[in-house]
Amino acid sequence: MPILCYCEWNFVVTTDSLNGIQFNYTGTFTITGAQKIILQGTSTPINKGNFQYIPTIVGAHPLGGQSCAFTISIQ
Repeated sequence: MPILCYCEWNFVVTTDSLNGIQFNYTGTFTITGAQKIILQGTSTPINKGNFQYIPTIVGAHPLGGQSCAFTISIQ
């Protein structure tokens, strides 16, 4: 997941639990500019299908609440 960082900071990115799976990442940006993170999934899917997850940066405005979306296909 690409993130554009304007400052050095600690952060958490998380999704809601959907179909038994949740994605999270906790870290620290030590430089500014474009950064990439890999969200770690937890648990086991319950059903097959396509599921849309919306990762959100946890924190105060202006960074907190920023989000995007991705879809996972469970076979």
